[in-house]
Amino acid sequence: MNAILVAGYGYELAGLAYYLFFLTMARGRGAKRFAVRSRVLVFIAAFALVASVPFHYATTSAGVALMIMLALAALASALIDVRSGGAPKT
Repeated sequence: MNAILVAGYGYELAGLAYYLFFLTMARGRGAKRFAVRSRVLVFIAAFALVASVPFHYATTSAGVALMIMLALAALASALIDVRSGGAPKT
């Protein structure tokens, strides 16, 4: 079990969940609710989390910290968009 956690498969599953969240953000009503900033942050966080397995940066403290910061920034941005009632008009 420890080998699975060290390899980063938990991060990869979280990245896949973020990618599904990105797909819901980019289609239909989600496109109107979320700003481009939120969609880009969620996509970058999903990519970073999924890439933790082949690039092995889930084994370093800096890699884990970066993934967590990206994931939290993406969620915070999405939460701000939801609380404000939709994407800003440009």
